[in-house]
Amino acid sequence: MLGLALFSTAAAYLVFFRLNTTAGPTNVMLVTLLIPVTATFLGVLLLNEALSWHEVAGATVIASGLVVIDGRLVAWLARRSEGRGLKRRVSEQTNPKPHRAAKASSHHSAAGDRRRTEPAIRSRRG
Repeated sequence: MLGLALFSTAAAYLVFFRLNTTAGPTNVMLVTLLIPVTATFLGVLLLNEALSWHEVAGATVIASGLVVIDGRLVAWLARRSEGRGLKRRVSEQTNPKPHRAAKASSHHSAAGDRRRTEPAIRSRRG
């Protein structure tokens, strides 16, 4: 029995680290978010537990988070909207053009402004 437990644990670690190198740590982490959903599903399926709207809402939140973190759906929607000109309008709304800075007052010299805004640079000789 102990040999079977050690073998399955070792095999699971090998699969985990192989998956970590190929898929990346972010994608491996996404799987852990499915544990509560899987446990709830198995409880309803095998143990005849009641399913309330709280579990369904939680699974929906988890699924939405997985979709956003994964990024493939968001990238697909961005590529799809690119042909329709929607991306340009959205980027103009989220990244407005910067306004020109007001002119510096005439009683300050350019060197005086630079001295106030730039840190002093000291040379180091080693």
